Amino acid sequence: MLGTMAAGALPAQVTWERVPTLGQRLSVGLAEDPDRGRIVLFGGQDAAGADLGDTWEWDGTRWIQCQPLVSPPPRSGHAMAFDPVGRRVLLFGGQSNYTSLDDTWAWDGTNWQELRPASRPPARVEHAMAADPGRGQVALFGGRPAFGSALGDTWLWNGTDWQLRMVSPAPSARLGHGMAFHPGTGKIVLVGGVDARRWPWPLQVVGGPAGPSPAALVVGDRALDPPVLLDPLGMLGCTLYAAPAVVVPGMALGGVASWSLTLPADPSVVGETLALQAALVDPLANPAGVVMSEGLAATLGAR
Repeated sequence: MLGTMAAGALPAQVTWERVPTLGQRLSVGLAEDPDRGRIVLFGGQDAAGADLGDTWEWDGTRWIQCQPLVSPPPRSGHAMAFDPVGRRVLLFGGQSNYTSLDDTWAWDGTNWQELRPASRPPARVEHAMAADPGRGQVALFGGRPAFGSALGDTWLWNGTDWQLRMVSPAPSARLGHGMAFHPGTGKIVLVGGVDARRWPWPLQVVGGPAGPSPAALVVGDRALDPPVLLDPLGMLGCTLYAAPAVVVPGMALGGVASWSLTLPADPSVVGETLALQAALVDPLANPAGVVMSEGLAATLGAR
């Protein structure tokens, strides 16, 4: 927590003060609720990489865990800001198990409510939001899908709906940036982030049926231990090694199925693990007509 002198006075010294923590977590959502004098925190990821779905409030002295009857699903990489029209804290997006989300939630100090606006931004993670109380809006910029390039779009929340705004000039596409309202100028300030660069990661599975055949790449954040035998499903001799989180469709041609995943040029993903496995349709292979490849475990590095 950053400590300063009284408003309007130039502080002789600015210091950080350590306060009670909630344990290790990253990619949380955090926003001020000025009406209630609280800071609201939701979710994030724990030290083991599990997405969290808890709600906490800072009252100026301590963190208080809230017990809402309704909550958003656990997530990380989402963004939160105070809605100056609805007078509540707004949450949008994030990801859960490598699946990006496009839902909008509001916190009134007691419960979360899922809002269902007529329009909404595409699903994304690592975006930023900030309130603009002078215009009665919340601005959202950038981020990325769970697997894809950075976004450079601007969305405004007017209290009931999201609206896409075509702005020029505008910041370049990015993720992991910060945004905040500057009351002196009445403008929202955006700083930093990672640009739209992505490393392509080609993957290929050989040995499928000769003709064109649907295929799918199963992507998970861990390998199954133990693996699951798929004989009871009619997939004789097949084993599931990857814990499914995202399924990327594809097509096998001439016995070869290919995918190209795009990985973010973001140092925060270094050390993350992925488990992958391909499924191919082959009507002659077994009663289910589907075969599985061997599993692949990967750890993301840097270069």
